[in-house]
Amino acid sequence: MSIEESAPGCVRDGKVVLAREGIAHSAVFSIRIGNSEPLNGIWSAGKPTYSLPDPIPPEVRSVVVETNKTSASIEIKTFPKNAVLENPLEVLGWMVSSGCKRQALALVRQLVTKKQ
Repeated sequence: MSIEESAPGCVRDGKVVLAREGIAHSAVFSIRIGNSEPLNGIWSAGKPTYSLPDPIPPEVRSVVVETNKTSASIEIKTFPKNAVLENPLEVLGWMVSSGCKRQALALVRQLVTKKQ
């Protein structure tokens, strides 16, 4: 999920991986999951992604991520339990219809790379 702008974020099994641009420098961050206390830390330079240490609970509907350069509110869209993960077109369609455009583009890039 990109932290560059507020947008929906698609989640499966509560696992969240955040992504950022401008990785030349480290960034101080604060992540608020629902109404919980914020998770604060330093996002190391050279690292484009940060995985949350624990899955987010299914009842959480939003995550707010703030860094020294960005602030984003991410509306959580949970992957349906009956969806078929082995079918990338179903996953892609769900991401697009849920508004997770950046994640859908990343999935397309991943699928194209696998085919080559």
